[in-house]
Parts: sequence; structure tokens; C-alpha cells
Amino acid sequence: MNKLKKNMIVLFIVISMIFGITFPVFGNEETINYSKTGKEENVYVNLKNDGSIKDIYVVNQFLLNEKGNITDYGDYSEVRNLSSSDKITKTENTINFNGVKGKNYYQGKLNSQNIPWNISVKYFLDGNEVSSEDILGKSGKAEIKINITKNPNVNETFFENFLLQTTLSLNTDKCKNIETTGATIANNGENKQLTYMILAGEEKEISIKFDTSEFELKDGISFNGVLMSLVIDSLDTTEVTNKVSELSNAVSKLNDGANTLKSGSSTFKSSLGNLNSSVVSLPGGSASVKNGINTALTGLKTIRANLNVQGNSSSDAEAIKSQVMAQISSTLQTEPYASMIATNPELLPVLQGLLEQAVTNTANTVSSSYNQKINSTMTNLSTALSDLENGLATISNSYRNLDSGINTVVSSIGALNSAYANIDNGINEISSGTSQMNSETENLDSNVENKIDEVLDGFENSNYQVISFVSEQNTNMNSVQFVIKTEGIKIKEEQKIEQEDKKEQSFVEKFVNLFK
Repeated sequence: MNKLKKNMIVLFIVISMIFGITFPVFGNEETINYSKTGKEENVYVNLKNDGSIKDIYVVNQFLLNEKGNITDYGDYSEVRNLSSSDKITKTENTINFNGVKGKNYYQGKLNSQNIPWNISVKYFLDGNEVSSEDILGKSGKAEIKINITKNPNVNETFFENFLLQTTLSLNTDKCKNIETTGATIANNGENKQLTYMILAGEEKEISIKFDTSEFELKDGISFNGVLMSLVIDSLDTTEVTNKVSELSNAVSKLNDGANTLKSGSSTFKSSLGNLNSSVVSLPGGSASVKNGINTALTGLKTIRANLNVQGNSSSDAEAIKSQVMAQISSTLQTEPYASMIATNPELLPVLQGLLEQAVTNTANTVSSSYNQKINSTMTNLSTALSDLENGLATISNSYRNLDSGINTVVSSIGALNSAYANIDNGINEISSGTSQMNSETENLDSNVENKIDEVLDGFENSNYQVISFVSEQNTNMNSVQFVIKTEGIKIKEEQKIEQEDKKEQSFVEKFVNLFK
């Protein structure tokens, strides 16, 4: 049974309980047409106190427009005519007797020990499970557990279409602090009557806890099963359908938003992929630059260490410059400087410009006495080269951080690009889901209204075809109902007298008894 149908059934049953409607209302008597011939089966089930079946009797009722022979079928161990003293003939599973105009009854005791429900009843005292015999008359914290499940050995049409009302009464003089759920509780004299509705197709476990001073369940537990049938003339569903329409509109807007998100995500994913492709070569280029700087730095150190200009008598600055530049040029053509410059050709003009400027500045300071100034000039040139070396060293150290940052950025962009593929897939799935949801809820308001009408029609069970519980051979059935009851747990009169005798008498009682 679907949840909506179940909740609606509960709602109407609760309303019926509130207004004090008794159980027979749930059997739609209007569906039983007594103006035509037909059969009714009233199944009476006697249970032991633990819920196991003791015996099953069926009272079969027939309505005849005129007197005639009645033929019925059932696996009975014994049969008895309840309408007259006429003899009933039983041959195997076939029963025959003469019927009168109007109602005719006969009773049969079934050989079967099966009914549509498996019923189990357990008793607990102070947390320990005890038998019905052991809990009788005891005091303490009591609990009754009733478990009702489907019996797979019986045609499921009865379990799926019949409602089961469960009732028991507790004496409030002996039972206090009653705790239970799902029950309608009514006062019935000195008793509290607890009534539970087990809907068609439903299994249920019932728990009743209470404090007892003298356990007794005198009337036992009753279970009445009838076809679940509620006639509901009209039901205003406007508010429900309006809310459903609002939900449908909200889903449509959600779908529009999901599609926009999907489009934006696709664009972002594409851009991120392009960015990742663009930066993937950065670490290699950065490494080349870093290696070039380090190679130039090494070369400068070597040049400065090996710089040796031979002095001569000329004081001409240009001659000095040419001589120094020639030596530098010669040095740069040897290994490893030649390979360094071949690998990084852009360094040659830079170095030449820097060296030429340094040499020019130095040469311009040379006086007419070249030999006297050569040491000072070479010192100045060495200082200039040292400054250049320091500058490149600073650039090299700083570039390590830049190179590390470039690698981190490129790695992060790659990771983001990979991760976002999953995000984009998720967004696509969301968009697909909202699209499907929008499609399914587009006409939800009218669908819900139709479903409510369908469910309400189902309450009436107007299309239910009554079949015989006793035998498939029985036809022309009008109704079937079940009356199921446990034996009851009660103190016998002689036990009560014995218990009263065992009570300790007061002084006044003993004194009065002297004169009896």
C-alpha cells in the first residue's frame, strides 16, 4: 500500500474514532444486497492466550427467495443446522440441506488452522517473559505484546483488503499508568478499552505497559476483520493542488537555474582547460632562464679570476681598451663560455656591453703613465666585475623563488583543471535531474488530484469481488467477516475466595468473627 493511501486511510479512521463511530461502520453494509440470493460467511476463531489457534467455526448464512436445496462446500470436521432440525448431509467437502425462504444458517468446524493473520501474544512481568498462567493474579510492571503479521498460507486477498480491529479492556482498579501508542482509549465502566486499527495490508506490533496489582485480562483480546470500505462523498483538495502547483512552478525555476549553471560551468571548464594548456610549458622555460643566469654568474666569476692585462708603454686609452677587450673576447671564446654563449646567445651582447662600458670607464682613467696606473685600473675593473657578479647572484637567488612560484601555480592550475571536471560532471547531473523533475512535475497538480480521486475510490472497495474464505467452489458471495478472540486470563471464583481467605485479618475483623 502506498504511503499516500495509507495516510489518508489513517486520517479517516481517526476522524471516525473522534466522533465515536463504532467498528461496524467500516463494513459497508450498502454493498450487501439482501434483496437477492447469496451467501455470507462469519468466521469465528478461538485463540489460546498466546495467539495460537484453538479452533475455527464458520457460520454460513444463505438468503433464498424461495425454499429449495442448498449446496455448499467446505473442509469441515463437523456441521450443524442452526435454522431447523432438518438433517444436513455431508459428503467429503460437499454439504447439502433443505433451505426455507429467507435466511438459512448452518455451522461448520473447519479442519484448517489458518486465518489471514498470524497473531502472537506475549506477556512480561518486571521485564521477564512469562506465560499467561504464570502472570495471572501477579503484581508488578506488566507488558502485553501483540504481533500481527501476514499469513502466507492463506489467499492474500483477505490480508490486503480486510481491516483488523484489535480491542482489549484493562480494569483500572488493578491496572494503573497505562502506556501504549496508536490506540483509541475509551472509558467503559471501571475499564479502559483500548482499540487499535490495523489497516488492510499492514503488519503491526502493539505494546501495552502498565502497573498491575493483580493481573487479569478477563475478556481476553478481540480481533475483528471486515472488508475495509469507506464511502467519502466529497473532499476539497483545492489547498493541496494549489500547493502542488506552487511546487511545480518552483521546480521549473530550479530547472532554469540549473541550466544556466550548466552553461556557465561549461564555459569556465573550457577556459580553465585553455589556461592549463598555456601554462604547462612555463616550468621548462623558467628552468632554462634560471640555468642561464647561473651559467652567466659562473662565467663572470671565472673572467674576474683570470683577468690579466699585460702592461705596455702606451698610455692611449683606446689601445688599453682594445687590448683588454681582445683578451676578454678571447676568453669568452674558450670553454665553458663558448657553450654558455651558444646556448644563451642573448647573454653575449649583454656581457659585451657591460664589459665594454666597464673597460671604457677604466681606460679613460688611464693617465699618460700607463705602467703606474695599470694596477689601479685593473682593481677598478675587478671591482666593476665584482659588482656585476653580485648583481647576477642577487637575481639568481630571487629567481629561485619565482621559479618555485611558477611551478606551484602551474601545478595548482593542473589540479584545479582535473578537479573541476568532476564538478562539471556533477553540475551536468544536477541539470539532468532537475530537467527530469521538471518534466515529471509539469502536470503534478492535476496528477495529484487524479491520484487523490483514485485513492478515495480505493477506500470504497466498490470493485472488490468477495470470495469465499472456506472454499473456492463457493460462489455468489455477499460478504465475509472474521471474529477472533483469545480465551481470556481471569481468576476463577474459587481462587478469589481462597485468596481472600489468605489475606491477614485485622483485629476488628477477628473480633467480629467471634460472634458469627
